[in-house]
Amino acid sequence: MEQKEQTFDISKDYELDCQLVKFLPQTHYAFFQSFGRFTPVQRHAIIEIINGNSALIVSGTASGKTEAACAPLIERNLKKKTPWTILYISPTKALVNDLYYRLLGPTQRLNLRLKRRTGDHRDNLKQLPHVLITTPESFDSLLCRNKREDALGHDLANVVAVVLDEIHLLHGTPRGEQIKWLLARLKKLRIFAKEKRWSRDSNLQIIGLSATVSNPESVLHEYFPDDVKYIECSKRRTIETINPPSSNTGVKSALTTYLKNRYENEKLIVFSNSRKRVDELAAYFKTELHDVGYEVYAHHGSLSKGERESAEERVKNKGKIVLCATSTLEIGVDIGDIDLIVLDGPAPDISSLLQRIGRGNRRTNITRVLVCAESVADFIIQNAMIDAARDGWLGNGVTGPNYTVVKQQIASYLFQAPSNSRSEESLKSLFNASLIDKDIFNSILNEMIQDEELYISNNIVKLGEYWWKQARRMGNIHSTIEKSSGMKVVDIDSGQTIASDVVFRGGNGVNIGGKSLKVCKWKEKAIEVRDILKDQDFSGNWSYNAFSHHIHSSQPAALKRYLGVAENVWPIVRIEGHQYVFHFGGAVRYSIISLLNQQYAENPKKIKINEWYIRLPDNVDNKPLWLINFNKSMLKILLNTDLNILGKIEKILNRPLSNKQLPHNVRVEEVWEWLNIDYESEVIMNSDWRVISYIEINDVLKHFI
Repeated sequence: MEQKEQTFDISKDYELDCQLVKFLPQTHYAFFQSFGRFTPVQRHAIIEIINGNSALIVSGTASGKTEAACAPLIERNLKKKTPWTILYISPTKALVNDLYYRLLGPTQRLNLRLKRRTGDHRDNLKQLPHVLITTPESFDSLLCRNKREDALGHDLANVVAVVLDEIHLLHGTPRGEQIKWLLARLKKLRIFAKEKRWSRDSNLQIIGLSATVSNPESVLHEYFPDDVKYIECSKRRTIETINPPSSNTGVKSALTTYLKNRYENEKLIVFSNSRKRVDELAAYFKTELHDVGYEVYAHHGSLSKGERESAEERVKNKGKIVLCATSTLEIGVDIGDIDLIVLDGPAPDISSLLQRIGRGNRRTNITRVLVCAESVADFIIQNAMIDAARDGWLGNGVTGPNYTVVKQQIASYLFQAPSNSRSEESLKSLFNASLIDKDIFNSILNEMIQDEELYISNNIVKLGEYWWKQARRMGNIHSTIEKSSGMKVVDIDSGQTIASDVVFRGGNGVNIGGKSLKVCKWKEKAIEVRDILKDQDFSGNWSYNAFSHHIHSSQPAALKRYLGVAENVWPIVRIEGHQYVFHFGGAVRYSIISLLNQQYAENPKKIKINEWYIRLPDNVDNKPLWLINFNKSMLKILLNTDLNILGKIEKILNRPLSNKQLPHNVRVEEVWEWLNIDYESEVIMNSDWRVISYIEINDVLKHFI
């Protein structure tokens, strides 16, 4: 990996801009005519990409990464007389649509074909596109289903480059693991295409784009060739925090007071961490801000596509609006210039925080943030995380494997074959030792055969009935996203779906997307509703199908950093017969200390552990021996022999429910890799437990107990 140096000398930048124009004789006008000068990230990335290098490009939001990737990739291939396609992978269908309209103008100026493929848009690929924008799931489907009868062989046979957009959102998740295998499959297809003369070469250039990457080495290892270039332009925008107008830091009071005392019209996004909280706030602000002329909308993953797109369109075209949202709006769907970001509680991690605040004031170097919290602890965490973000500190970003994806990819790879079957040797040539441990793969394959998900005869592996059903049901064979079992909410008059993933337990009303809805009737899979008149009051017992989550280590680590506590020090706070030892290690350290407590402590039930601290009886004066010297291999034995303990650790680490369908040894290996045991055991053994003399630090830590 080679990291590019940054330079900001004005005269040199001008000279470089003139040189870049010469490098982009065809595409400069099409992509950059309205921008004037190149941005720093474009100056560093374009030369590397035009020279054919793969690259991971990390730069802030609205810094021109899309143009930095697409212009030189197109320039490299524009004069080719043979077919070529740039495959652009985006994490969401909404972002695919946004990118499509963003790239439509430049590609039309160059007389190029731009297409998109998602569950919502199935553009005809009879004429191969020059740029094809899609999602991981549709990428999987394209590999399997898009063979051709003509001399081109396959719609992806002539893919010359892949762009992985917002790569930090995929890395460390099942969809990121899926992308790793899809890239390996695409490389095999390219080699096969050259042998069949569908394509003249098998080269594949890979470009990754992200505003934030906490562990670039891991990302580079997972998706890129060894000679990849790492390009980081770390110039950070100024974060201007606005204190709540009163001592009440709750978002309802703080934002209402703020807007009622503002004379300027503003566009705001309020970020919350749960869908029901978004619904609640949207309903509240619709009432409270009506008199000052603000429109209020909601945006989250369980609202229908139509509801979300309607909210996006209104925010884009209105000047006085509040949009309450979850993480669905962290990434770059164009909704215009946002004047203020409101944080309703801490973001899950620093990267997520940067994405949220990066949505504000995108045309200036300052992003304005109103920090709100329902508790003192949350208010402190938010300020600690913002302090870390200002300094560019992202935490360790350690991730692990997602082995349940291997099952999906085995099935998908079999489905891709013309006969829907392959030899064991063919499977093992993809799932080879450079990408997955041989024993892990064999365990997964053998259990799939044992469970009749696959059949094997004379060394030929075929799909079983389960995966044939997944292939027929809306293309589920191509997805790693866990399905929801909730109900749909449907407008009884129009028949339009309003939301999904709802668990309804009874009552006569629901409040979804800020709308009060009367339940007219409900059955097993649908709730039929109608808008409630203003003076009517209906209520019900309902929720969304829960998504599990865990506290990322960057939250407690950011607090430790904010308080100025030394790296190896674990502060002790004594309260009411207990001492609380703050390890600040998040879910991973919580898991390991729980295992140690179970294995070695004399009275494990008297000890409480969470993502922040260990609670011990006050008569424990020193660090227990079981945290000073322990055998790591014994912890793995405990995971191997106690299914309940393994399940508990999987839950703490937020492993997918589908992991329970994996072989036991594979579940253990996945957990073990996520625990980062060598590093964490050193931290635990070498921790220095101290009663902190600074009253201020003690007072802060007491809010977390």
